[in-house]
Amino acid sequence: MVSVPKGMSPAQYLEWESYQQIRHEYVHGEIFGMTGGSIAHNTVAVNVARLLGNHLETSGSPCRVFISDVKAQITEDGPFYYPDVMVTCDERDRSAIYTLRHPCLIVEVLSPTTEAFDRGNKFADYRRIDALQEYVLFDSRKIAVEHYRRESERTWKLMLYTAEDSVHLESVRMDWTPFNAKLYYCKRCCSFGSWGMELLASSTRHKHHHRHLFARIDGSSDYMHRHSQAPALTVSDGSRNYSATRETCSNCARVETTAAAN
Repeated sequence: MVSVPKGMSPAQYLEWESYQQIRHEYVHGEIFGMTGGSIAHNTVAVNVARLLGNHLETSGSPCRVFISDVKAQITEDGPFYYPDVMVTCDERDRSAIYTLRHPCLIVEVLSPTTEAFDRGNKFADYRRIDALQEYVLFDSRKIAVEHYRRESERTWKLMLYTAEDSVHLESVRMDWTPFNAKLYYCKRCCSFGSWGMELLASSTRHKHHHRHLFARIDGSSDYMHRHSQAPALTVSDGSRNYSATRETCSNCARVETTAAAN
C-alpha cells in the first residue's frame, strides 16, 4: 500500500474517497492508496465471489456477496477496509450505500506484500465486527486455505486446508473443495483448471523438503500430456530423480508434481 497525506477525519475520508479514481483504506487515522493485484490474486477472488454468489442464489439465501469495491467499516470512526470478498446477511446492511458494518464472512486473498498484515493487524480489526463469524484466507500462489471461525467473543478456531480438503463455511451453509471448485487459474491455457496458479519450480534442494517440477510423461522437465488421470512418473533435473504424482490442469493437462527425491 502507498501512503497518502494524513489529517482527515473519518467523515472527511468518506467524502473525499467517493471522488477518487483509485481505492484508499482508512486505518487508524492514516489513508493508504491500494495498489493493483496480480492476475492470480484477482482470479481467486473473483472465483470465490462467483461460487458464493451462485450458492446463495441457488439456496434461496437472503445473504448478499460483495467484491473489493465495497468497504468494511469496523466502527463509526473506522478503520475502513476493502476486503476481497464479503458476505452479509444482516438486515442493517440493506440500506448501505458504500460501506458494510455487519458482514458474517470476510475473505482475503494472500499476496506476498499483504499476507502478514492480513493475518495480523487487519484480522485484529475484523474481529471487532460483532456479526463476523468467519474469516478465510486463500493463498494466491498455492492451494492453501486458512479458515478462522468464531467460537466465542474471545476465541477463534483456526482450520488449515489443502487441495483435497473440504471447506465448510458455517456462516453461509456451504461446502466446497478448493481443488475441485476451480478457484485457481492456469496460466498456460488461460482457463480455470483444477489446481493452483503459477506454482513455479522451487529451488529448494534440502532432503527434508519437496521440489515442484513441471513434468512430461516421457520424463523431461516440461509439460505433461495426458488423456485422463496423471499416472505416477519419474522425472529428472539432471542431477537427481524424483517420483511424482499429481492431478493436472483439467483443461490443458499442465501438471504440478509435488515430488520427493529418490
